[in-house]
Amino acid sequence: MENNLASIFITHLDDVKDADFKFFTYLYECKKLMLMLENLYGELTTNKMTQEDFTKIKEKLTKITTLNQLSLVIKTFNTRLHENIPSDMYEYWSTGDYEDYTDKYHHRTYWNEINNHPIIDTLIEQAIKIFNVTSEYNVYSDTHYSQAKCLWNLRLYDFNSYDLYFETEDYLLQFLNTFENLTPCTVSHRDATETCWHEAYSI
Repeated sequence: MENNLASIFITHLDDVKDADFKFFTYLYECKKLMLMLENLYGELTTNKMTQEDFTKIKEKLTKITTLNQLSLVIKTFNTRLHENIPSDMYEYWSTGDYEDYTDKYHHRTYWNEINNHPIIDTLIEQAIKIFNVTSEYNVYSDTHYSQAKCLWNLRLYDFNSYDLYFETEDYLLQFLNTFENLTPCTVSHRDATETCWHEAYSI
């Protein structure tokens, strides 16, 4: 038992150390868990958040200053969500097709077409803000889009085709190599004088 406890503790420390790298991994799990809960308990389970509740959440998130902290918040949140899903159902859904738990309220809807819960979008926005404080380059979203600077686009399939923008392809690729679980995604670009985007490749 002693060795098992040591292994658990070491694994936990490794998780904490690499939490920032796993931000989108934890966020992807969060989206899946929320959709599973929606299937089990109805749409209101995940949608009955008041504006006051949402404002409080955003205020608390702004106090988080590192990606490591933000990632661990999501990981803890996921643990609480997981507790409300019967283990047999979670095992069945997590090893099967996503439509097994999404089709009830999102009939014949592709994964990337299922809207993010507002919490998901807010967490991505906060992650970008934190990232931009310490990074040598900036990441932009639709909220802070700059016609002059946003020349490369990274569209995240798993998060309702969420768009992130970069000034150069090199910055985009650096970002892709910083986090795990950003694929599948598509990369597009445009000239500074154009408004039309051209898909470059998919990953």
